[in-house]
Amino acid sequence: MSKVIQVLEQLGQDASLQTQTSIKSHVANTELNNEVTEAIINKDETSLKNLLNISTQTWCVVIHTPEDDESEEDEKNKPQDNIAVNG
Repeated sequence: MSKVIQVLEQLGQDASLQTQTSIKSHVANTELNNEVTEAIINKDETSLKNLLNISTQTWCVVIHTPEDDESEEDEKNKPQDNIAVNG
């Protein structure tokens, strides 16, 4: 997989590798298997993800705990000491 990443990085960094012909030529000179090569040449993102077994799902979970609210409420309702300093 690191070779695939290297090839994709080269394609992204080199402005001369933006045409279909130059991409095809560049990828043909690599040691990537035919399926991956075809996916890159055809810019088939879905096939490339499947071939490399890449998951693009991202999960974010936020868990609300009642304890957090109670401690904030306790702080708000807690009587505050008034301290006066006379000098």
